[in-house]
Amino acid sequence: MTTMKTRREHEALSIREQAADWLLILEGRRSEDLEAFADWLAQSPLHVDAFLRMSAVDSLLSEVDPERSIAIDTIPALDTEPDLRIRPLTAGLATAEPPPAKSRARWRPTVTAWAIAAGLGTLAIAIGMLTFTHSPISEPQQHYVTAIGEQRIVPLEDGSVLYLNTGSAVSVHFTAKERLIRLESGEAMFKVSHDPARPFLVHSGNSIIQAIGTQFNVRRRQDDSVVSVTEGVVQVSRERGLMETLVPGEAPAGNIEPVRLKAGEALQIGRDGSITSPVPVDVARVNAWRARRLIFQNDTLATIADEFNRYNLKPKIKIADAAVAERHFAVAFDADDPESLAAILKRDPTLEVEQTPDLIAIRAR
Repeated sequence: MTTMKTRREHEALSIREQAADWLLILEGRRSEDLEAFADWLAQSPLHVDAFLRMSAVDSLLSEVDPERSIAIDTIPALDTEPDLRIRPLTAGLATAEPPPAKSRARWRPTVTAWAIAAGLGTLAIAIGMLTFTHSPISEPQQHYVTAIGEQRIVPLEDGSVLYLNTGSAVSVHFTAKERLIRLESGEAMFKVSHDPARPFLVHSGNSIIQAIGTQFNVRRRQDDSVVSVTEGVVQVSRERGLMETLVPGEAPAGNIEPVRLKAGEALQIGRDGSITSPVPVDVARVNAWRARRLIFQNDTLATIADEFNRYNLKPKIKIADAAVAERHFAVAFDADDPESLAAILKRDPTLEVEQTPDLIAIRAR
């Protein structure tokens, strides 16, 4: 019985090779293989498409060489797309019998695999894809969310990596022409795999950040977004729809033309889509959150409290006096240790710090 390759070995194969491998794996009809196969199909229409094509080739070869005497390595490379409108894909799936097991060592079985797929409810999806063979192949939209204090690392199918910070949400939609990410809330860092044929676009508020083989961070706040580049170059521009609605005399302050941002630079994007000029940024500080470190450089106490509250359900930090909230500090903390801030502020004779398990209240004496 054919056994599943290790996960690493399987992921290293091309999608086409994975599809061929699944044809062979499904001979075993093991429940764990069926579940894994269903998950693999659901990951991408590209997987369905590849499996459909591999099945088509296998079915066609079954007609040409029913005794299966031709070695698979004598088959021409599948660089061209086969005609998918052949009978074995759409008829006779339930009744056709596969060739004897002893003669199938060099080929992948088709009918058995598709009968199993139909049992899993995937056949209808695959044939539906066949109807739109000439339409752009697109990924279903995927959503990733983190709770307060949670961080996630999400490998994307193109080789890019998404680092999602606390209290954040993104949606991912890859098509044959574009890689689209929408930062709905919070903060994310993107390590982008270079692919000139498919631009990597991140939407945050009314702006689009286009990566050019790079690593960059986007923090979406209530009134603006901050884009910081740690490697490579990005281009920041306004949403096209927003550009079309601009009324003469009502253009926002700041840049409305695309702005290029290189490593070690950052900019802000207003709620109206306006873009500030790039300014230098401390790359180490930008990267610090991935190690759950908070680094503040002349930041207000209000900013420091807000950052701690992003990472911790309790104790929450509350600043009772506006004047105290505007005091500036240059400090560094572990994101999970708000008590360390209370310990420092208690040393200040001008401040009163009241601390409970659920709340740290700070006010002037």
